[in-house]
Amino acid sequence: MNQKVPPALAVTFDDSGSMSWSYMPDSRSFSKSKHSYASPDYNMIYYNPNIRYRPPVKADGTSMPNSVFNNAMRDGYAPNGMISKVDLRNSYRPFYNYYPYYASNNYSISYSSAGRSSTYNRAYYYKWVGPSDASLTDMRNEDSNYQLVEINGTAEEQNFANWYSYYNTRSKLAKAAVSFAFVNFGPDFKIDWQQLNNNKFNSSTPRMKTFDGNHRVDFYDWLFHVPGSGNTPLRRATKYAGELFSDSYGGQSVYYDANYGGELTCQQNFHIAISDGSWNSYEGVSGNYDAGSSYISDKGVSYTTTIANNYLYKDNNSSTLADTAFYYWIKDLKPGLDNDVPRFIDDYTDKYGNNVIVSTGDNWWEEEELFWNPQNDPANWQHMVNFNIGLGIEGSFNRDTDLLGIKSGALNWPKTYNDTCFKRDLAGNEVFTSCANHVCYDGLDTSTADIVDCAGEEFPVGDIQLCVNTNYNTPFNCEDRIVRRVNESQARVDDVWHASLNSRGDYFSARNPQELSEALYKVVANIIKRKGRASAGSVSSNIISNESLAYKTGYDTSDWTGFVIANEINEDGTLGDVKWDAACKLTGGECPSIPGNPTVTQTRDHASRKIFTYDRESKTTHPFHTVNMSTNEIDAILDSDFMRAQEPPVTDKEAAADGIIHYVRGDRLYEQQNGGEYRNRRNLLGDVINSSAKIIRGPAEPYNDQFWSAGTPERNAADAGNGYVKFKADNQSRNNVILVGANDGMLHAFDAGINSNNGGDELWAYIPSESLDGISEYANPNYKHTSYVDAAPFVKDVFINGQWKTVALGGMRHGGKLFYALDLGENPEDEPTVLWEFTDQDDNDLGFTYSGGIVGRIAYPSSSTTVESKWVAFLPNGYNSNSHESAMFVVDLETGYVLHKWETGLGDINNPNGMSSPVAADYVVYDETDTTNTFYGSDQGIDFVYAGDLHGNVYKFNVKDIFTGSNTMEILYNGSPDRPITSAPRIFTPSDGSENVIVTFGTGKYLELPDRGVAGLPKQYMFGLKDSKLPITTPYTINDSRIVEQTISESAGYREVSDNNVGVANSWKIKLPEDGERIVNSFGRNNQSKILIAASIIPNGDNPCLPGGKSWIMILDARTGSTPVSGRLLNNGNSDGILIADIVVGNPEVLTTPGGNQSFLIIDGIDDDNAIPPIVLNSGEKWRRRSWHRINFY
Repeated sequence: MNQKVPPALAVTFDDSGSMSWSYMPDSRSFSKSKHSYASPDYNMIYYNPNIRYRPPVKADGTSMPNSVFNNAMRDGYAPNGMISKVDLRNSYRPFYNYYPYYASNNYSISYSSAGRSSTYNRAYYYKWVGPSDASLTDMRNEDSNYQLVEINGTAEEQNFANWYSYYNTRSKLAKAAVSFAFVNFGPDFKIDWQQLNNNKFNSSTPRMKTFDGNHRVDFYDWLFHVPGSGNTPLRRATKYAGELFSDSYGGQSVYYDANYGGELTCQQNFHIAISDGSWNSYEGVSGNYDAGSSYISDKGVSYTTTIANNYLYKDNNSSTLADTAFYYWIKDLKPGLDNDVPRFIDDYTDKYGNNVIVSTGDNWWEEEELFWNPQNDPANWQHMVNFNIGLGIEGSFNRDTDLLGIKSGALNWPKTYNDTCFKRDLAGNEVFTSCANHVCYDGLDTSTADIVDCAGEEFPVGDIQLCVNTNYNTPFNCEDRIVRRVNESQARVDDVWHASLNSRGDYFSARNPQELSEALYKVVANIIKRKGRASAGSVSSNIISNESLAYKTGYDTSDWTGFVIANEINEDGTLGDVKWDAACKLTGGECPSIPGNPTVTQTRDHASRKIFTYDRESKTTHPFHTVNMSTNEIDAILDSDFMRAQEPPVTDKEAAADGIIHYVRGDRLYEQQNGGEYRNRRNLLGDVINSSAKIIRGPAEPYNDQFWSAGTPERNAADAGNGYVKFKADNQSRNNVILVGANDGMLHAFDAGINSNNGGDELWAYIPSESLDGISEYANPNYKHTSYVDAAPFVKDVFINGQWKTVALGGMRHGGKLFYALDLGENPEDEPTVLWEFTDQDDNDLGFTYSGGIVGRIAYPSSSTTVESKWVAFLPNGYNSNSHESAMFVVDLETGYVLHKWETGLGDINNPNGMSSPVAADYVVYDETDTTNTFYGSDQGIDFVYAGDLHGNVYKFNVKDIFTGSNTMEILYNGSPDRPITSAPRIFTPSDGSENVIVTFGTGKYLELPDRGVAGLPKQYMFGLKDSKLPITTPYTINDSRIVEQTISESAGYREVSDNNVGVANSWKIKLPEDGERIVNSFGRNNQSKILIAASIIPNGDNPCLPGGKSWIMILDARTGSTPVSGRLLNNGNSDGILIADIVVGNPEVLTTPGGNQSFLIIDGIDDDNAIPPIVLNSGEKWRRRSWHRINFY
């Protein structure tokens, strides 16, 4: 993935006088002499014992101090030295209003109090004890219906003191809520701010900056010191925000990015406005923009608000907030920039709530009903999205129940101005009529009522007025025609919602501190979701197929959740409907990935999930429950910045770790949306980025029990009737299992749904010990993505501990410097045992395990005279080790003991090195039925291992002689660091009957941010180098005369490769022609047909608005680097390579349809809207599924 583009946030905070009030909502009448004023059952801002009032957080994420009950701050936000205090034990009186004034270093307050009497009191509140069905308009203000409760007890005193200092006015509680919500924004956002009445976005000094460092401190300092006086000019404030994103104020562009050195054409713009009243200023844009605007798409499709499909947008009001919001959405705010803003879709339904089917080959935004769905944002031009939060105010519409009615036209937006009258016609329908030339009488009797101008008087809803046409002095018939004046205040609240929908944002009304926090969280989550969706589409997902299903893994960066889904395979090679979704079954509830959005039953709740971990101190496997954790493991769990920033500090470590363990296990009660303190998740599966799904089927290794040497454990077991043949037969129909590493800290095992009806059920999950280190950060509401188990394991059948078993060997990629080995026994669906973990604590030459290991059998001296065998793991040291050199470990598979270590001696801190994934070979006899990464001979053991490193070398490790003391490490290819090797080589046998092999590999790296660049990089290569079991006399080099070069020609998205004669040399190379083109994935291989599949990638460069890149797929003869003997296999037999535009291809899968009639290359698109059709392979070739080896498995 390319670097994410920081969205730009313009924040408007209400500094009007009403924000200093200590009561709400506005729909209720308040008297400070009434008991109801000091009751949370009536005054939604007053102290509520059921709410925990936490001190706000500061810019650094730490909490402000707790207030002190006997010395409580009147204003916890006031600057130091300017804080007045009160003893809540005997000097408390509630605030009625509180007006802070802040300018430069001057800070003063003005407030009035309310209370039980003229004397001061101990802190208190009133509890409602009246009838449960009492309405707010009669008995709610009766003092006799309330009971006095004084504040007592340490915990309640602390809670009340915090409320008093930080929450007892509208402004205070809004500041606290914003402080918590904006912790979720970091340096991956840009922020600017203003008040409704002051400090507007018009400074030529650039203030739209990355939200970190001093800029973050400045924001929080501004927030905490916003005063309270003035009106509510929300229309003007929204206009200021729109002009900010139009770059109308001069100075540095809000689209400028210093790291890139230019304007970002894909920057998303958001305006967040927090206000406690309906707008009362007419300073916005003029005109009724939402009634007649239109848009013409790139393809000439016209969209207009005047058609019946778009009831929601148009109204009969002019120059409203909705018009201002629509103006800055429909208008291209920066016409000089390319239109690269990512489109966003969140709802596939029409105005009636019915699903909309997008035609094949069409984009969703070309469907008119999806284009105008306010929950989607189809705009790719520079525009502004508004999120509005109303504090203590309510409109005439219900946001949760009336949206569908507004979308369908069943409900209409009300008028927002006083100069509008309504009348009822003879049928009783409400009809708009102009108030011009009309007067209204305050009553039905014109002789006694005062005449009032319709344009200058506001009447409550429901009042009956008599309207007279002054031109003709003729009254309407009062029996049939009644004038109803609009409730302007409510209508303008509705207009705030209308404005949010017009700009594809949202509106929330909050009546108390808890609702405000929830509203702000939803705004933040929505913005983060849009940001995540915008950055996710650059790398194709991983797909692996079984006989009847294709398994796809992936992730959503909006909340860093993942998915593992199974699709049926269609005869044309396309993927059919989703059969199951493991994330849905793990979580329960609605499952939108499955047709019909069914409700899925949760397979296991958090308490019954089979999750286990490994104690590296005691070297034991145990369940992931608090009661089973050691002191060291609890310390590891809590070792995070998130836990260190807890206020008050963690003192009970076991209790704190218990909360994290519950959260990681999937206990939703610990999430903020359910009253907890930890990050919300849409589903319980963590993101799956670099781990493809590894399928464990029935045993299928090509071992021959007769080939084991006499006296070996394998032969003894075979002679006793317990050989591999029996193991294979006994377990051939065992339940298929999928292993997937996820960045929730676990390796998950799911039912593959082949030999059972439980596809997608989680069977068990394993947490490596290094995942425990700081896993509490995973629960942080301000979570920044962290890698944990970000790799798929290697799976193999082995003979250890006296019996045949299946084992899994895996690493963590950037999640840790650790390899693990799991004993899966005979049935991988049963909970396994950890054989061992090998970490940098065992050897500090181990780096991050980006490179996968392999497992095999080697000759091993059991005594000075006897050579037997041992099953081992070959572990490359990966990247960023302490030594910065490259190395390879040979580890006893049963014990984890290091038997041997090869060190290259190449690499240092200035020119770091690291070993990439290996491949193994047996030079004795090659079995054409090979389905794994290892060649088997008469001893069915490994003779040589090949691997590359970041310095561009390919090493040959002589496994046979590692215990003899002779030199066992040689260089097959002597490369250079500017052509690094980051993927495992692949080995083929020539067809000349020799014991030679052809070692194929490619060069290139795509691991770090600088790897995005394409300019100035040396050309990268693909190689096929012949080798034998003999010692290497002279390593190959890039200009070696023994290597024949093939060349590539391109035309219209296809490639052809030359057919230069390789001859007996059997060594070749191909220069990749495009700038920045490289090989970062191992080749796919079919040794029977001597065919390799290469997927090269070409990043788009360092422009953050151009993530990902493109890829070339090439199918070649591994012996010559040219066209396969059977002919070209792409483009109807006319090409050797095909361009895959706009996607960095990871691992193309060869998929053969049921029946074996046709084979395809399957490359998953970015999403459903960017699906790539299956690439048909020439039917003249044998495409047996078992002949193929999936790339990137080891």
